[in-house]
Order: sequence, then structure tokens, then C-alpha cells
Amino acid sequence: MINKNKDLIIKSLRKIKWQVLTLALLLPALCQANSKIVEGYIISLHNDTISRHLQVEADFFGQFNEIKLYHEVTVFDKDGTTKILTPEDIKGFGFTYKDKQFSFISKPIDKEKKLLFVEPLILGPKATLYMYKELSYMTNEYHFTLEKQDGSLLCLSDFSSLENFKEKLKSFFADDKDALTLIDLSFRSHARIERDMTKIVQEVNNDKNSSLANRE
Repeated sequence: MINKNKDLIIKSLRKIKWQVLTLALLLPALCQANSKIVEGYIISLHNDTISRHLQVEADFFGQFNEIKLYHEVTVFDKDGTTKILTPEDIKGFGFTYKDKQFSFISKPIDKEKKLLFVEPLILGPKATLYMYKELSYMTNEYHFTLEKQDGSLLCLSDFSSLENFKEKLKSFFADDKDALTLIDLSFRSHARIERDMTKIVQEVNNDKNSSLANRE
């Protein structure tokens, strides 16, 4: 009886081993990017909106690689030729994917004025919130750029100290008492940064129903 149970356990372990091995072999193929051609547009440096087909990369599950799009986008001209455009070449681009609208705008993301295509989360009359992500240790790190109506910018990427982060926000919105109060009450944890940033920019714009541009 003991030997019989032992044999069953060995067979089960071998079966699990082969299942794990099969999954390990299939996983790279499942995650491999596949090119998708989508209808979209680009915004030239002269603010002209031009209809173009764009190329995005999507995995086996249909999720496109937005992180790559922060750096460059492949555009098809009318004659079928392709161009790779960077944030220095155009002001932005957008496209429709799975019945959703996505847009990316060229904006500085640090003190050195490095440009990336960032996602507009909130477009408001007083302040606009942009975001981009970086993959770090298999998790997404979020970075934000805030822009006021007068063109002033605040780039936020260091969240190691939430108190320092809050002080930078308070200095940027020093003329808005309601926003300052909300900043003091927010950012209790790193998990709430994006949600709290959204609430504060909505408060600055006096619009609690501001649209999340790339999340509709």
C-alpha cells in the first residue's frame, strides 16, 4: 500500500514538472509583442493634426505596450513608408484601440527638460496632469508632470518621502487654499498617489467630474 501511494506521488510530481516546463516554454511566446496597425493622428510642431496609421505593439492578451510609446511611435505615411517619430519630432499623437481613445503629448519629465510622450490624465482650464510609467522589478513606477495655465511645470518622480513630495505640491499650488488643505489630507500611502493626484488637480480646476483622458 505504501509503495503504491509512493508511485502515485512520483507520477503526480512528474506531471506537475512537465506542466511547469511547458508553461515556461510557452510564456515567452504569450508575452511576445505583436504589431497592430491602428487609426490615429499626429500633432506636428506647427500644431497641425494629421491623420495617420500608427503601429502599436500588443501582447498575446491584447494589451499594447504603452511604455515603449512614451519614447517613440511608428507612423505610416500615405505612400506606405514608415517613420519612427520621437517627442522631439512632434507634439503628440493619438489613436483608437479596442474602441478606446488614447493620446500622448510631448512634455518635459525632469529638470533637464528631457521629453517623453506622456499620457494626459486630466486636461483642465487651470492645471493639467500628465503621467508616464516605468517598469522596475516587474512593477510599474508612476511619474507625473503638472502644468499650469501659464505654462509652469512641476515634474514629480521621487516618492520615497511623501512629506517632501507634498511640500513640492504645496509650493506649486501655493495660491490655492482649497488645494493646500486637500494636499495636507492626502497621500497617506504610496498606493493612493495616482488617485490623490487626480483629486487635487480636479480641485484646482474646480471640477470634480474632470475626465480621465486616457481612461474613458
